[in-house]
Amino acid sequence: MKKIITLAVVALLGITAVQAQVRDTVRGRGYKAERRQDMRKDLNLTADQKAAMEANREKFKAEMKAINEDKSVTKAFLHRSSAPKCSKTAKQ
Repeated sequence: MKKIITLAVVALLGITAVQAQVRDTVRGRGYKAERRQDMRKDLNLTADQKAAMEANREKFKAEMKAINEDKSVTKAFLHRSSAPKCSKTAKQ
C-alpha cells in the first residue's frame, strides 16, 4: 500500500513539474516579445512598415487598457459584441 501511495505522489509531482516547464516555455515571460521579434524577422519589413506596425500595436494596447478599466463594460457584453453576426438565411 505504501508503494502505491509513494508511486502516486511521485507521478503527481512529475506531472506538475512537466506542466510548469511547458507553461514557462510556451506562455512564459517574454513569449509575446519573442513572437513579435520572429514575426518582424520573417516579414522583412521596411523601417516605415515597422514604425506603422508599432504605432498600431501601441494604439490597440491603449484601447484595450481603456476597455479593461471601464467598469460599465462587462465581459458578457464584449463576448456578444465580438461574436460573428449570422444572417437570418444562414440560420435556416
